[in-house]
Amino acid sequence: MDDETLATQFAQTGDLMDLCTNEVWVRESAQLEADVEGQVEAGAAMQAYARFVDGLTVEQGQSLRRTMRIQSILFTGLQQWMASWDLGAGFEETYTLARQLVRQHLAQFKADDPSDIDRLLAADQGAGNITAAQRQQAIALLAEWLTPEDWQALADVASRSISSQVLRTGQAVSEVA
Repeated sequence: MDDETLATQFAQTGDLMDLCTNEVWVRESAQLEADVEGQVEAGAAMQAYARFVDGLTVEQGQSLRRTMRIQSILFTGLQQWMASWDLGAGFEETYTLARQLVRQHLAQFKADDPSDIDRLLAADQGAGNITAAQRQQAIALLAEWLTPEDWQALADVASRSISSQVLRTGQAVSEVA
């Protein structure tokens, strides 16, 4: 994909994943993949990741998959919960910080400790499906983890983000007038 197409897509929607719904782009990408034999070079940054994954033991691979599934469940619940907060323009920055905080709390758990996480995984449907019960479990767990300091940090980020959006809008209106 050329840089101009990527820049245009980002300018139009702010989300490069929207390219996945563009039929022309999908066909171009499929053709590029079909024309290449063997492995496709994804860039220098991917080489370190590929070496890391190749060097994992079976147990490490299972642990990594478990961690990714836990994060998937928690982040899906978090996103749905935060959507109910009506943050508007402040959502993305606040959600980004919330994910960082959740990762910090996850790092405090030991793999061999039985916990609410195990109960959350026990109800796992897999394949990206999260039940309403799992979502409620995830939200309850997240609400338990978030400290008063975490809540304050989230409020500060949301406030700054919304204020910034309002000020940019005011500036744009002033420039047009």
